Amino acid sequence: MMMRLQIDECLEKARRSGTAESSGSERLWWGGLLEGRRWRGGKSAGAAESSVAELAKKAGSGKARSSAKDEKPIAKNDESAKAQALFDELVNDKNIPFDYPLDCCFARAHEMCRQLEAKGVKCGKTWYYSAGWPNGHLSVTGLPKTDVIPDGSLEWTYHVAPTVEVDGKTMVFDPSMFKGPVTPDEWRSKMVDTTSSSGKSAIIKNTDSKPFFTNPSGYIMEDPDYSEAKSRFERHEKSCDDMIAAEAAKTKGTNK
Repeated sequence: MMMRLQIDECLEKARRSGTAESSGSERLWWGGLLEGRRWRGGKSAGAAESSVAELAKKAGSGKARSSAKDEKPIAKNDESAKAQALFDELVNDKNIPFDYPLDCCFARAHEMCRQLEAKGVKCGKTWYYSAGWPNGHLSVTGLPKTDVIPDGSLEWTYHVAPTVEVDGKTMVFDPSMFKGPVTPDEWRSKMVDTTSSSGKSAIIKNTDSKPFFTNPSGYIMEDPDYSEAKSRFERHEKSCDDMIAAEAAKTKGTNK
């Protein structure tokens, strides 16, 4: 019954977020506003045991119904809808700095995994390193234009995001680039490796949710209590606020 309530709550929050007003502020596709954020993270509620498929199955097996004839099987396309609802709930969490895509991907992925696993959804992480790692570039364009990325483009040396099994397929949850879950191939295709012409190829690495950071050589840093993720969020929140203030000052000076 608790699992059903969690899923229904996700769906309801997704419905509400689709019609929410932006209160005059610029609303990004990930639902965030250009405002300061505060992190209120915590420890994982328990070990992850379920994919979205298993979560949907559990949601359909609640004992609150009065008779067996009232029970309806969960359709496969409903599993995708539930995955989208979970994605949207992450998008609308103002504690995760999706409005600062320049950095912090490993901390965002870590916190998203924490929240998903607290709901019983098993997740992993997919890592993509430029061919020139640690000095190469993955170029991304077509993102929302903000004070942080005025032209809607940026470059990373690597990127990471959570992965979740949806209807038997691995899907990537990455609100910094997409509006919903995407396949790993679609996720990587958004990042153009500008150093691949060097004769080397970009590096793909898949892990479970434990590594806070890892590199192609196998180094692993963990953050079991999420304190490092919290610290990174606070640091990047300040960087984001500083960039917004600088852009505002620049605009004010231009208008004089």
